[in-house]
Amino acid sequence: MIFVVDDHPLMRDAMTMVLGRLRPGEEILEFACLGELATGLLARGCPDAIFLDLNLPDASGYSGVRQVRRQCPSVPLAVYSATPAAEAQHECIEAGANLYIEKTVNSQGLAAALAHLLKATQRPALAERTTDRQHAHWRPAQPWASSAA
Repeated sequence: MIFVVDDHPLMRDAMTMVLGRLRPGEEILEFACLGELATGLLARGCPDAIFLDLNLPDASGYSGVRQVRRQCPSVPLAVYSATPAAEAQHECIEAGANLYIEKTVNSQGLAAALAHLLKATQRPALAERTTDRQHAHWRPAQPWASSAA
């Protein structure tokens, strides 16, 4: 089960479509805000991975990333945003994200970034992963960003 959290329906649809191609048959649930995500977590528990828009109507700054990390401390978390990685990646990783993706990335880059994070959900050691970001070896050193930057 994978959760996608974004207040823009078109972006949720795009993420769900790419994730569906990468994991055919996987249950993918969509939420428009952190409030809906909280309800989903209560009803379904933590998923195998979470894809979170950085800018949501019910989150301020990086508080949404921290909130999701508190709720699901060992779930792989990708944050994506239109904010350039140079301005947001470090803070997102510090707040608890495992991966930062710029929304300017093309569809092939998005698929590669999502596939990278999803591979982590298949590793046996993931269940024993600590919250120490230095030990999250499957997190790429560079953000997944547009090559046109």
